[in-house]
Amino acid sequence: MCLVCEQLACTYGELCGKVKIYNTPGSATEALGREAEWEHVIPNAVISQSTFLNRNLRITYNTSTVYALDKSVHRDAMDGAGDGITSTGRSQTSQGWAKLLIPMFDGGCADEAVNRLFIDEVHAIKALKDTTLRFPYIASLGAVLHSYRGSGIITQSALDAIYKWVASELSSRV
Repeated sequence: MCLVCEQLACTYGELCGKVKIYNTPGSATEALGREAEWEHVIPNAVISQSTFLNRNLRITYNTSTVYALDKSVHRDAMDGAGDGITSTGRSQTSQGWAKLLIPMFDGGCADEAVNRLFIDEVHAIKALKDTTLRFPYIASLGAVLHSYRGSGIITQSALDAIYKWVASELSSRV
């Protein structure tokens, strides 16, 4: 049962999470109900340069799963690395991520690569001052993880472990 919507058929937020495939219609602001943008958890620099993601799984920036994220977090979050959360691959932060993550994805360590990306996402979301705004992100991040499992990016055990950690972190009041 989903922690957010409490539907039995929604285990990881796959029914209630504010997610979509990037190139499909829909506004992030409409999905979230406040000023928002679509967030790629895996930056374009990683997607486009990874043999595992781009060539083996045929994932592209435009066909990857995204979630609606507060614009202030998407653009301005200082989550330890700075530069906010970066999807396009143009910032120094995103280029650094690419150098770290591409060898992980291509070397058979996709579970660990995704884990690191989700740690970064959660730290950025925790920049939201209003802790009640964080809780719904459990469903959205769970839905993204669920889509990654369906695409063959991560294993079921990684989905379960990362989702459990995300839920714990985003439901805490700190």
